[in-house]
Amino acid sequence: MKRNQLKLCLLAAAFGLALLWATPSARANVYATNIKLNGNLTASTVGAGSGVPLTITFRLNQAATYGTVINILSSGTPVRTLTIASGSQGTLQGLNTVVWDGNDGSGNPITTGTYTISITAAAADLGAWTQISTSASTAPAFYAVAVNDNPSSPYYGRVFAGNKNGGSSICGIRKMNNDLSDADEGGLGKCNFAWNNDGYNPFGLKYAPNDQLYFFDWEGSGDIYVTDNTCSTNKHVLTSANYSGLTSPNFEDFEVMIIGNGGYFFMGDNTYPGNGVRAWPIVNGVASGSPGTQVLQYNTAAILIGDGGLAVDTQTNIYVGTLQTRLPARFSPGRGLGTAPPRSPPPHAGGSAAATATA
Repeated sequence: MKRNQLKLCLLAAAFGLALLWATPSARANVYATNIKLNGNLTASTVGAGSGVPLTITFRLNQAATYGTVINILSSGTPVRTLTIASGSQGTLQGLNTVVWDGNDGSGNPITTGTYTISITAAAADLGAWTQISTSASTAPAFYAVAVNDNPSSPYYGRVFAGNKNGGSSICGIRKMNNDLSDADEGGLGKCNFAWNNDGYNPFGLKYAPNDQLYFFDWEGSGDIYVTDNTCSTNKHVLTSANYSGLTSPNFEDFEVMIIGNGGYFFMGDNTYPGNGVRAWPIVNGVASGSPGTQVLQYNTAAILIGDGGLAVDTQTNIYVGTLQTRLPARFSPGRGLGTAPPRSPPPHAGGSAAATATA
């Protein structure tokens, strides 16, 4: 990291005045995501001032019918505001490109310092649930879905859909932007995992606040893996060794709770009386111990995880599906487990990208 910073500083010196743009982040909704500065999602160095423009690209999940405002701020104070009317580049659903000339509001080149780009898009209230995109990439077996809802992640707004059969060439995790176009690096993520094209993996997806995506393999009695937002690799984080000693385990759904650097994995058995819902502490990113702690025992044959799913909120309330009524049941709270810090909801509209200038 220090070598990279030094290289960027040297580049700045070579260009006289330059801007080092940090990794962008975004906020919601209608919202900008996949924000890139001169084509870079990660840090990049560009010159500042007249004649050295900065190209800002981003995607909107729907058209900004009330327009888009891009502010370039220094210590929270706007030095330049770009106001874009509806129907123009910068307000369209999908990919948008806006160019800033590097000058302040008076037409003068900006000086060195720390700058933030704030993208705020606004749209009319649709009034009711409305389909705002065309259908996503077709696949015969989209089963699970997860969304990156972390405003601090450069992949904020990314949609993941698990495709569990239909041919080995298309099995895996489909990665889409917030407008359901394929991710820039490619739509299909294989995660360096041996998808079996038999309907059992990926059987579930969960995006967690640690900016990682977890997927569920029901090939055996239930295993959990973790991957990154580009689905380029995998790590086995809960295995059959973690529930050795249990009677006929058949875990079909899972949940992830992140608390600080740890947290819990939850697994729900889909048989009655079965093993109920069990929890394993997360230590160094993986499940610790065997066979976990039972935090919910099924007390009626109507409660079957497999037909309804499993979810755990930040207060460790456990929600499971009920086979009999097809409605969720709530149990409060999980035994002996802590609570996760509440996550502040993102604002209604807008996105931001951080930027730093150096000489």
